[in-house]
Amino acid sequence: MLRIMHRPVPALAALLLVGACDSEGASEASSEFAGCVSESSDRVTESSSGEIVVRATDAPCDVEFELVLRLEGEPEGTLPQTPIAVGPGGRWISATYAPGEFAVWSPDGQLERRIGLGEGDGPGEFGRVSDFAVDSSAETVYVFSNSLTVEVFSLAGEHLRGLRAPARASSGVHLTGGTIAMAASGMADGPRLLLVDEDSAYRAGPDRRFMFPAEVRAAGTKVWSAEAAWYQLDRHVLPSGEVDVSIRRDTDWFPMVSAEEANSSGGPLLQGFAVDPDQQLGFARLLILEPAPPPSGPEQPLQPLTPGDPPEGAVEVFTLDGRLLASTRFENGRQIPWPLSSGPPGTYWYRVNDDMSRSIDIFRAVLAPRADE
Repeated sequence: MLRIMHRPVPALAALLLVGACDSEGASEASSEFAGCVSESSDRVTESSSGEIVVRATDAPCDVEFELVLRLEGEPEGTLPQTPIAVGPGGRWISATYAPGEFAVWSPDGQLERRIGLGEGDGPGEFGRVSDFAVDSSAETVYVFSNSLTVEVFSLAGEHLRGLRAPARASSGVHLTGGTIAMAASGMADGPRLLLVDEDSAYRAGPDRRFMFPAEVRAAGTKVWSAEAAWYQLDRHVLPSGEVDVSIRRDTDWFPMVSAEEANSSGGPLLQGFAVDPDQQLGFARLLILEPAPPPSGPEQPLQPLTPGDPPEGAVEVFTLDGRLLASTRFENGRQIPWPLSSGPPGTYWYRVNDDMSRSIDIFRAVLAPRADE
């Protein structure tokens, strides 16, 4: 479901409409959205190892997306490209189609400036941007690319420094206290979480193999990572990087087929997530892969998948103590927006348009209670 409504750009505050954490850490919905919380105790299990399993098969609310604005440049000038981040003062930050630069846009979507010293390996130079980490208090942007150096710029356009890392980072976040956490690949022992200090020293987290695509998201002084193939989120305690909480989604995505068929090649692939530690909410963007066709035979001929058929998809919202609040299925998973890489967690999402304008729409995610049938 994608409800599109044109609205003025709001102030950049945490606009998610459910939840606050009580003194014992359990999530409670606001009275306005109490209908999005299920109190069924049989839907949540928690083991002594800190693993929380979300077992709900249905949710009381839908996730809807309201259009906030469109980033649209000029074909002869600057065109916005992913990734997208929220900057201080209501500005937007995006990559461009030119390597070695990124763009800053005004709150109403007008281009303010392009920043970067071009493609290369020198100070202030980088390739195509893979992620941004924004320090709003210092008005600085950390640029992750295919380089081993994370380049740091002021939003005024000044190159401040480069942070050397032992591996290329596909995703990164700026944490309270100045540490940079990144999901890095290309290491001899496999992808893992890296913690990079402001003085360019680095230390590796635990020996964990992230499934592609690797992502990390900030949560104050802690960091969350995704294990994509199992639809699991892990919370890491710094500076050790050890995992103290894991949230795993457990549901039967294909109730009409056997478990062997569904698990052979089907199920959810986590592609994009956000965690809001203040509201105690998690957000997940999924592709739902069809299970492998059954073996061919006289009574069950093989039905090959049609090349180019888009997978289904879903967006889900759950509390960090394991209650499913909202879930919306998409027939075409490619139409699902992505959560912004930096900004109010879970609030703003984006989607690249398929038309020739090469524009990017930015949405606000809201929860809508389902009407009684």
